[in-house]
Amino acid sequence: MAKLSNIKLKKKINLIILSFIVPIFVLLFLSFGNFILQVNKDIDNKKKISENSVKNAIELHKTQRIIGAYTISTNPFVQEKVLELNSLEANEIEKENILAEKLNKLHRFAKVEFSWIYDKNGRIVARGHKPTEKKFSIEKDDPLFENAMMGDVVYTIDTPKKGLLFIKYAVTVDQGSTVIGV
Repeated sequence: MAKLSNIKLKKKINLIILSFIVPIFVLLFLSFGNFILQVNKDIDNKKKISENSVKNAIELHKTQRIIGAYTISTNPFVQEKVLELNSLEANEIEKENILAEKLNKLHRFAKVEFSWIYDKNGRIVARGHKPTEKKFSIEKDDPLFENAMMGDVVYTIDTPKKGLLFIKYAVTVDQGSTVIGV
């Protein structure tokens, strides 16, 4: 290897510049790698925060709606009418509009968008909204209805189409300790 004193000035300058550039590139590469790791970590943290926010929002919405449903189901007038309607035939239930009117008024107070009251046989005895908007109702063989008839507070989250989320829930209408409807 040639002695440093024998190397021309131009080559010495190039070696000096190279000795500065190589560490700069190594530091730049390490900094960029660290930056990428930090960005990925921030993305993961924000994803966790947003997932928790969505879960908390759904839980809060569900709780508020179930409280609203309890407001309706524990209303003495609603309980009395459901008990009366349990003994009527299907064609007579359609004529009985007073429960639907009360249910419609309770909607505003309970902050419930759609509601149905079923008798113990699974027949709809009242709707708290326009009858043409019945596309969201639950059927009597739906596990939601069946579990609610057993006294459970139940809910499910449905996504009928992309970007649309429905929380369907059911609470019992009780007369004392007897379930008379949902």
